[in-house]
Amino acid sequence: LWVRAGHIPTAKCLPTLWLWHEDMTYRSVDELREMARGVVGTDLSQEIIIYCGVGGYAGTTWFALSQMVGYTNAKIYDGSIQDWTADPNAPVVKYRCE
Repeated sequence: LWVRAGHIPTAKCLPTLWLWHEDMTYRSVDELREMARGVVGTDLSQEIIIYCGVGGYAGTTWFALSQMVGYTNAKIYDGSIQDWTADPNAPVVKYRCE
C-alpha cells in the first residue's frame, strides 16, 4: 500500500462509486456530465490526471470522463498514490481536496 497517508495537494475528489448505480451500472451521461462539471470543470480539453490507491478504480473514472463525458485530455497516473507516496519528496496533504 501507500507509504504515507493523504493525497496529491492539487487533487479534486470524484469518487468512483458515484459513477455507478447500486446495481453497478453507469449513471446516465447527463448525470456523469453534471458530476464531472461540478468537480473537474467545464473545459473538456483540460489535462486531467486520474489516480486512486493502486490504480484499480482509475480506469473506471478515465472511461467515464473520456469515453462517456468527452474530456479529451484525461490520463491515468498508473502508479497512483502508491507510487506518489513512495517518493519522500512528493507533497502529500490530508483532509483537503482543492
